[in-house]
Amino acid sequence: MARTEPRSGVSLPTKVFEAYRNAEARLGRALPGCRLSWPVLAAIGQVESAQARGGALTADGTTVNPIIGPALNGKGFAAIPDTDQGRLDGDTRWDRAVGPMQFIPSTWAAWGTDGNDDGTATPHNMYDAALTAGRYLCAGDRDLTDPSALREAILGYNRSDTYADTVLGWIAWFSGQPAPDPAQGPTPSPSPSPTPSPSPTPGPSDTVPTPGGPSPDSPSPSGPPASQDSPPPEAGSASEPATE
Repeated sequence: MARTEPRSGVSLPTKVFEAYRNAEARLGRALPGCRLSWPVLAAIGQVESAQARGGALTADGTTVNPIIGPALNGKGFAAIPDTDQGRLDGDTRWDRAVGPMQFIPSTWAAWGTDGNDDGTATPHNMYDAALTAGRYLCAGDRDLTDPSALREAILGYNRSDTYADTVLGWIAWFSGQPAPDPAQGPTPSPSPSPTPSPSPTPGPSDTVPTPGGPSPDSPSPSGPPASQDSPPPEAGSASEPATE
């Protein structure tokens, strides 16, 4: 089932949309200066997991099948040895990005937040992942309505200019605005991209709940949901994440 956001005319899976709006509302109260809007989260969710693989979520917002990225073993990606004993990604040798917003375990350990008030925080839950992504983007007293601050926040999630251009293109798409002029940089792409990298900036002082248990591996994210009403930004190629 999809729900249409009237402002943009874009359809998103119901629970995915609710998770983004929940994060927007909570951070609007907790960090009003950040001015996070749901299209920013929707853009990252589109690139990272095609909206939790088209909204394949259980009643509480947990992914039906865990969304787990490739091993970050230095072969085409950054080399990040295991930091969580495989509790989140099922891999005891290398870390892997996990969940609909694709957090690496060490980042989740520092930032993971309970977004649906069930007493736990897991990157495999859409509400938890969306709120955590919002907190991560708002770090350092950023005002995300400032284009330079928004780009800086996106680069903190994945330090790649192509990734940032891709996400900015999707933000424009979900906001019902024209995509950025390609002459200003690489053309945005709807293709999924791997992992957020840890931010050097301290975040809000919320209590960080303990992450959940182990998850089996699963295929890489699929393409965009079929419920969109007009073409997405033109295809390009996203580069690998950088380590910090």
